[in-house]
Amino acid sequence: MRPIRHGMVTDTRDCARLAGGVLREAAALAPKEILLALPSAATDVDQRRAVTAVQVAADCPVRTMEAPLAAVIGAGRAFGDRSPRLVLDIGAGLAEMAVIVEGAVDHARSVQYLLERSPGSASPRLPQHVHGRLADELQQMLDDLPARLRNRARARGLLLTGGGALLPSLPGGLADRLAVDVRIAPDPARATIRGLARLCLAPESVRAVLAFREA
Repeated sequence: MRPIRHGMVTDTRDCARLAGGVLREAAALAPKEILLALPSAATDVDQRRAVTAVQVAADCPVRTMEAPLAAVIGAGRAFGDRSPRLVLDIGAGLAEMAVIVEGAVDHARSVQYLLERSPGSASPRLPQHVHGRLADELQQMLDDLPARLRNRARARGLLLTGGGALLPSLPGGLADRLAVDVRIAPDPARATIRGLARLCLAPESVRAVLAFREA
């Protein structure tokens, strides 16, 4: 059984064991602090479970950041970029949509999903009803923005991150439904971890203005 499902910790002990295995590989670095990406949809209980699992494994302070923001930074967003950005981070059964404004997640929605396989096809696909739900949620987020921000966000288009960004028909389907340009981040499955790495290496003055949370 996996200790993480749909982006949420379901077994703190096994998740701590999983995190410990990763951290042992980096033991020579002797980390003084861990930066942990969490889904925007995570409840306080979800956050505590994730932070506890990592703290038990690492025995050092843990700070958190919302995963969609880390993914956008990992896709190359400049630290000083203050323009609104629409992002869909999808993978491992969880799709998170967010609008990044002024270096923080301003609007966020999430959809849990299961991939399906067609008879005779080796590749899983996203069910059509999930396609529709994602498009509807993204459109609602745009509608909820003030007109000035909405127009700027639409002009920049939709950024796809996460391993699910490469699912067939997802980019084209969303582009047609939303009438916006859709761009897939380079190596989208690793966008979040790249963002965290960039943040860890950034000057403290840069990190201070971004949306970190103390655990």
